[in-house]
Amino acid sequence: MSKAYILAASISLILILNSCAKSKIKGLWQVDHVLAHTDEVSPKGRWVRFDKKNYQESGNGWQKHSYGTYTIKRKEISVINDNGPVDQFGAFKIKVKKKSMEWERHEDSRRTKIMFTRIEEIPMSDRDKLIGIWDLDRVLEDGKESLSKYDPNFNRYIYIEWNNLFTTRNTPTGAHTGFYNAHTHRNEIEVFYNDDKNSREVWKYKLDGDKLVLTSANRKEEVIMEYHRIKKFL
Repeated sequence: MSKAYILAASISLILILNSCAKSKIKGLWQVDHVLAHTDEVSPKGRWVRFDKKNYQESGNGWQKHSYGTYTIKRKEISVINDNGPVDQFGAFKIKVKKKSMEWERHEDSRRTKIMFTRIEEIPMSDRDKLIGIWDLDRVLEDGKESLSKYDPNFNRYIYIEWNNLFTTRNTPTGAHTGFYNAHTHRNEIEVFYNDDKNSREVWKYKLDGDKLVLTSANRKEEVIMEYHRIKKFL
């Protein structure tokens, strides 16, 4: 058997294996866990989509933030984002099953492992669930009932928009507007008011169906504000 024949057969086998890997990876995947050395993170709503033409895109919840290409060679995958920095750590070793996938590589001598699950729809993040109109039900200030102080007419509400803007209406000092930043990995929201002082607040939030609870994180006194979702402005 000639060397040329062996080389051609080897190349053909590699192409077939790469093609099979592309076929298996095609579709939508959710990132379940990221393990870096001894630290483990479970991203919320993180997803990535692959097609057979080497195109990939990814995002968090309803927001797509990265896109570009990918290549698979010898059971290793390289991802290149057209709108992001160059990946300095090289390809991941990849294992693809029917409904799960694992990537693994070393980053600065630290083992990094990413675990995926195949999904059918882009997942919502907790940030997405914040969007809407929320009517204030209850306020506790250092454990004391204080609703009448914050909402004397019992019609105060906050409107959280998809474009990172918010409006709070019917407060004792009128309406207030500003913008917010929801943390990617923990349920925390940072708000900035459009006022003369450029006031900043940080709140931890908890979502339970149509209920929202905000707990102050940067005040001397603890303030807890409980809301429920409504469908119209008050």
